[in-house]
Amino acid sequence: MLFFLTFYSSKNPEKSIAVSKKNKYLSAHLLIILKINQHIRMISEDHVTLYTGVMMLEIQLCITEINYILKDIKIETIILYCNNILQDYSLMNLLTLSRSLRQEEDLQPSEAHMEPQSCIQSMEDELAAKNMAMEELSRELEEIRAAFGAEGVQQLQDFEEALTQRDEIITQLTSNLQQARTEKEEVMREFLELTEQSQKLQIQFQQLQAGEILRSSNISSTAADLLQARQQITLYQQQLDERDAQVRGHQEKTQEQLLLITQLQESLSEAVRVSSL
Repeated sequence: MLFFLTFYSSKNPEKSIAVSKKNKYLSAHLLIILKINQHIRMISEDHVTLYTGVMMLEIQLCITEINYILKDIKIETIILYCNNILQDYSLMNLLTLSRSLRQEEDLQPSEAHMEPQSCIQSMEDELAAKNMAMEELSRELEEIRAAFGAEGVQQLQDFEEALTQRDEIITQLTSNLQQARTEKEEVMREFLELTEQSQKLQIQFQQLQAGEILRSSNISSTAADLLQARQQITLYQQQLDERDAQVRGHQEKTQEQLLLITQLQESLSEAVRVSSL
């Protein structure tokens, strides 16, 4: 969305500058400076030479103050400041014009006494010109306020809503990450317990195998003892297979939890990166 600033030029009375919406502070700055220059040029050439130096010094001081004021994010502040500056410069122009007329009266008393009505008419014309300029600038400021007032508030509300949503997402991701870490610790603890039990069963199985070898080597061992030993070995082997299956199941669950934790960490990192932009 673009808006236009219209200013006065002695060579080209009507010029327009298209300025992006995000540069509205720079636009207001240009508007103030151009309007001040417009007021200077509207004064009669006979009077400009009397106060040009003082006026330019005041303009430079005013620009410095404008640069400080423009740091405010509210467009209403800029608009109010524009009105105050124009009122001050209108009053200063009238006072300067009055002083210049009194100086002319001192230099040419006879001519001033001969044409008092023309001086009064000139001052009235200058005052009317200033009033017209004030009305024109007021209309332009109202257009700026209408164009950016509601829209700026809406943009601020959207930005605050986006920040709130970002904070909620970060909070949710942090909670999920903490829960995943807790589950990972529980799975690892169960995995260690099953590993320890598997090692114990393996030792018992080895002991049974050694006993079976000893019994088989003994000629006095009976077939009943051998069958019983084999049954015990088969039973321990089944238990060992069950434990191994449980260990593998917990290993798979651990891998899934680790993958989930990695995904949550990536999501949290992406959310933090987007919020920092």
